[in-house]
Amino acid sequence: MNCCAADNFFSAAHAKRDLRRYRRFGPLPTARKILRALGNVHNRSFIDVGAGIGAVTHGTLLLGAKHVTVVDASQAYLQSLLNEARRQKHADRIDTYYGDFVEIASTLSKADVITMDRVICCYENVASLLDQACTRATWRICMSFPRRAWWSRGAIWAFNLVQRVRQHAFRVYYHDPDYVDQSLADNGFVPVQFDKSVLWSVRLYERQ
Repeated sequence: MNCCAADNFFSAAHAKRDLRRYRRFGPLPTARKILRALGNVHNRSFIDVGAGIGAVTHGTLLLGAKHVTVVDASQAYLQSLLNEARRQKHADRIDTYYGDFVEIASTLSKADVITMDRVICCYENVASLLDQACTRATWRICMSFPRRAWWSRGAIWAFNLVQRVRQHAFRVYYHDPDYVDQSLADNGFVPVQFDKSVLWSVRLYERQ
């Protein structure tokens, strides 16, 4: 992931808008599906990669998670996440790291669960992302990513076309779900739960 491009795209204005929407309507559908798939998270530790304003982070803490390590390539989103954590009175159970998860993963403590909501589509080199997630997660990985459908790939193509016209460096990528499943299986994780929406697949993997 190009952190400068991500930081520029996921700006303070975007963070303010997303936080306002979260406070009014709650988590987006993919985050809701992730929280539902996780089930009982009491006393579990998490790494939330690409947490944004923290819908999954706040959700797991409200459900009883012990601690969440947050990694995000947008400083504006990290600040919004912390502001909301203070409002919800659980900032003391969050550590935040600015940067590319792949580059800093080796410096992080392992966690029971890693969550990645709409994150792997931000990585061209998804193999490194999945490998690092498998290395840091001791129990489960839960993520959402574009489903295998022509309209999902069409939406990605259209988004990237707009980005090129705007001369913005940030891009998104489609990765075949079978490749994702096989990459995790090679690291000892198997899918145990599936869900989907029109554009997104949500999968829960567990270490065997």
